[in-house]
Amino acid sequence: MKYRIHEIAKMLNISSQLLRYYEQNGLIAPSRDENGYRYYTPEDIHRLTGILRYKNMGFSLSECKALMYSCSLEETIAKQSRQYNLYAWNLLKQQCILETSLERLKEWEMYREGKCKEVFVQSPDILRITLNTPQKSNKEIINLMPVSFICPLLDLEHAEEIDWGFAIEKQYLDRLGLPVLQAYEHISGSVSLSFVAETMGNTYLSKEMFLQKKEELEKHGYHVKGKIWGQTIGNYLDDKQVHHRLHRFYMPIETISD
Repeated sequence: MKYRIHEIAKMLNISSQLLRYYEQNGLIAPSRDENGYRYYTPEDIHRLTGILRYKNMGFSLSECKALMYSCSLEETIAKQSRQYNLYAWNLLKQQCILETSLERLKEWEMYREGKCKEVFVQSPDILRITLNTPQKSNKEIINLMPVSFICPLLDLEHAEEIDWGFAIEKQYLDRLGLPVLQAYEHISGSVSLSFVAETMGNTYLSKEMFLQKKEELEKHGYHVKGKIWGQTIGNYLDDKQVHHRLHRFYMPIETISD
């Protein structure tokens, strides 16, 4: 049985151009009739379905070619095992993205409904880097956004300005099996006042905002005992074209001793 290129393209739902591309790269070698026209045999169809199978598994064309024509049994198993592990990790990453995206969505809905209240909570463990962290360490966290997040931080005792960086909850780094790099600052979870800070237009986060929170806490018998950190929820433009920015903050506290 012989098939023309357009018949194979229709049969496999691919383009004739793709078939020619595979031929140019040595993945298939269709025969030609006395007039020079390509024709494909059932064996060619078998090869093409194998190529498409490996391609849909995420292998490169060179890997597809090796798997089709030169890999031993052990090499075939090893390559497919590595690809399976990659797919499993990417699926886990997508699950983490889904979870964190849902949390951000809940924050937006609470904000819209006016339900963003100050509450005492146990803050999560996070690993953080500053914007000046070496590129390799920065890349590890930034590539995990939105599981990772923009993280403003302020040390009321020793700093005058907000330090901007990126962070990720330690639980997600552990779940993804990623190492804790030396450049990361580990901020342990603690009892904290959790609140949403909103800035608009040309007004930005400042130390004064947090000093006011500190004074309010002290009036109620609490003391700020560490670095204040937050995560940027996002931004939007209102009907008057004013830019709003929302951040969820955690202000670690302890009871003032008598």
